[in-house]
Amino acid sequence: MKKLLHIAASPRLERSHSRRLAKEFIAAFLEKNSDYQLEEIDIGAIEQVRYGDPGATAKFKSGRDIELTPREAEEWNAARKSFDALNSADMVVISTPMWNFCLPYHLKHWIDQVTQVGWSFGFDPARGYYPMMDNKKTVFIYAAGSTYGTPEALAYDHLRPYMKLWAKLLGLTYDEVWLEGTNVPDAFARNDPAARKKIAELVAKF
Repeated sequence: MKKLLHIAASPRLERSHSRRLAKEFIAAFLEKNSDYQLEEIDIGAIEQVRYGDPGATAKFKSGRDIELTPREAEEWNAARKSFDALNSADMVVISTPMWNFCLPYHLKHWIDQVTQVGWSFGFDPARGYYPMMDNKKTVFIYAAGSTYGTPEALAYDHLRPYMKLWAKLLGLTYDEVWLEGTNVPDAFARNDPAARKKIAELVAKF
């Protein structure tokens, strides 16, 4: 059985536009692809294990045969569990709102856990950074309260550029669904049907 992994980042539950669009995509995708099973990690609703000084220390101890303290092992193993869930997925959906022109802190926390050298990307002086995720299929579903249709407004959008950079680092092959203007009634009335149309197009693609 193949696995579709959904990372749900919005702390809003029933009122979340990114969750709503992700649910629509997932339902249609699973109906079309019966050989997939859904795994959902709701980082917007659960408390993740903190990745602090013990986790950072464990990162540098790993691969050096240096014994970890219990707290170091707890944080490092939690990071590995998050990575294993990502690595074992055949397809990934990440749904997230924009917060303060970028990603919510709990999505950044999850990304920092799974983005480890030797796991999801590599580095050597000759090659520089190189991806290790083998073109894993990924769909980013974004919702933003404001609109970003002008060059001046677009300069504030640090969410999509960051996610694209992260995808490139890991080697994720990604598509995007972008819904902007959720707090602007006229814009939302125009953009929500377009986002749903994009979802239908992606389901047909996959």
